[in-house]
Amino acid sequence: MLLFNPGQDTSAEQRYGERFKVVTNAVHGLRLPGPSGEEVRSSIYSVAVNLPLPVELGATLVMYFDTTYQDKSADLGMYCLKDGATWKQLNAEVSPAGRFVAIPLGSDVISDDGTGTGLVLGGTPVPRVECFRLFGAPLLP
Repeated sequence: MLLFNPGQDTSAEQRYGERFKVVTNAVHGLRLPGPSGEEVRSSIYSVAVNLPLPVELGATLVMYFDTTYQDKSADLGMYCLKDGATWKQLNAEVSPAGRFVAIPLGSDVISDDGTGTGLVLGGTPVPRVECFRLFGAPLLP
């Protein structure tokens, strides 16, 4: 996860610097059903924050994918694990040349239902955890 400060605003760094903690982790061994017709293309990655991140920090999640999927990158999608162990597709940007998928977590249009993630746009100051995974169309032999 990257936190950007595009305006080189040193006062933003002073305001937020030590208050916000972000922890990322790869989750291994967890078997959850994926979206219908999609196959797993990455591990599950969790992102935890102690407080909702301010939008102006520009929190961006970047997930890399293996060269195996490079020719099929147009079929990749980033998903967020929601309540009830269901995956919600996010409107992430796929870069086939760079082999990564990126999404600005502070955007309220990162999913078709108009909701973002609780990592940024939350109202109450409580710790939050979200899980993300890449899925894609089945690879043909």
